[in-house]
Amino acid sequence: MRADRFFPRAAFALYLVVVAGAAAAVWSYGYLRALDQLAQRGEADLSLAADRLTGQLQPYQQLAVLMADHPALMGQGAQALLQAAADKTAALDMMLVNHQGRVLASANGIIGPDVAQTLYFQRAMQGALGEAHGVIGDAALRAYYFAAPRFDASGAVSGALIVVANIDRVEAEWRGGRPVVFFTDRGGEVFISNRSELLFWRQEGQGLRPYQDSTIPIIISLREKAGHIQSEKASLVAALIMIAFLFLGEKILGLIGIDVNSFAVAGSFVIFFLALEMILGISLFKEEAPEV
Repeated sequence: MRADRFFPRAAFALYLVVVAGAAAAVWSYGYLRALDQLAQRGEADLSLAADRLTGQLQPYQQLAVLMADHPALMGQGAQALLQAAADKTAALDMMLVNHQGRVLASANGIIGPDVAQTLYFQRAMQGALGEAHGVIGDAALRAYYFAAPRFDASGAVSGALIVVANIDRVEAEWRGGRPVVFFTDRGGEVFISNRSELLFWRQEGQGLRPYQDSTIPIIISLREKAGHIQSEKASLVAALIMIAFLFLGEKILGLIGIDVNSFAVAGSFVIFFLALEMILGISLFKEEAPEV
């Protein structure tokens, strides 16, 4: 009697084990297939993004190479030629430098009078095309440099023509698109991305760590929305507003029937929503489209 009860139960338990094993095998196979398809799609998206970025930077590279030996750069019209070329190609700056790294002529004068210590210039002095990236000034203006060597009649390197590309302008066409794409330098730092909140984060293993100076991505995001930031004017206006509210703040709030505590709570909600926008890469506040 006990055997009659045991064998059906054992068969049922074995059946459950087989079904569970088969289900686990099917789920594992489907999961691995989905991961494989996701990886292939990610590689394809990254390849397309890399090709697009290369294509957008290539005109600046070609500009540096083709104009390096332009005969007009030897005369008084060098600066006018560089200014015209920079305006037509939307280059951030173009510079003519001698073999010592001193700037002889510049379209916009953004970089400075001497580039002797830069890696792209040193590479150009070896007779090869120099490339590098960096951040210009306190406004966190990202730039990519191409330095093409110039040769004299004897074939020796006599200087270089440097073209500076504006990364903000390069990203403008694909900013906010899907999927999220970012490019890191050799140190693992995110320098180019279609999400400004990821800029200057550092790659560690399979993840990203926020940049230590978290104000740079904020400045870049503001520059994307508002354009050029006049830091001196902004600091002066902010200081005047802060001083005015220090002495008249409670009176101004009293005129509209708001106490300081209520104002602080409302401000904390605004800061909270701004933080959500930065972290999640979404827009909670309606933005007016620019007039064309």
